[in-house]
Amino acid sequence: MKKVKDKNVAAVLALVFGWAGLHRFYLGQVGLGILYLFLMGSGISFMLGLIDAVAFFVMDRENFDFKYNRQAARTYYRRRSRSRAVKRNVPKHRTQGDRTAAKLRHLIKEGKSKFKGFDYDGAIEDFEEALEISPNNPAVHFNLACLYSLMEDEERAFRHLNQAVAQGFQDFNRIENHEALAWLRTRESFESFRQNGYRLKRTVSERKTKVKEEEDVPPADLLDQLHRLKELRERGMLTEKEYRKELAKLKR
Repeated sequence: MKKVKDKNVAAVLALVFGWAGLHRFYLGQVGLGILYLFLMGSGISFMLGLIDAVAFFVMDRENFDFKYNRQAARTYYRRRSRSRAVKRNVPKHRTQGDRTAAKLRHLIKEGKSKFKGFDYDGAIEDFEEALEISPNNPAVHFNLACLYSLMEDEERAFRHLNQAVAQGFQDFNRIENHEALAWLRTRESFESFRQNGYRLKRTVSERKTKVKEEEDVPPADLLDQLHRLKELRERGMLTEKEYRKELAKLKR
């Protein structure tokens, strides 16, 4: 096997001994090397050596190899190109978020397919599982409302239709005309549901809970003071004891 030639060695030889054509002998170009020897007396070989040195220094290593190390270069660069091709074909690592989103899309697709195939129980199972991943998905809630209407489950149908609208479903025309909701529209409570903006009316306990939640929210100025106290503690301007003392004052 031929010895591999080095680009930098060839460049240095051309720079120092180019007038004698030593770099040409190194590269295996014996005929050119002899020609440089014949031209030594004229000074032409010296100029040619300088030109060769500059050319070798600026030459790309891959081009040098293909020109002066052809056999070794073919083997090396062929392997490298194959390695790159394999690397490009390796699938990218999927994050947990990607896998979750893919599972959600799969469940919704399967649910719709079963819905169309009249496998209502299977469709409900897929959509309920999809809700575990995306609880506020209006399309999933709407599909479940349609399925429960077909199953004549009034309570669940209204609950999911209510959630669909609450989460941004605005296609009220579908609510009024979708075939799967025909049974639900025959229920006495549907009219009040419609008049309430396609939302269920809150019960007394739900209204009390809402009021209590609003009452439990501290006023904006108190929030600012709490935030300020926390900031002072984090900066070390208040000790833990001082922080708790000031916090107790604010809560009175």
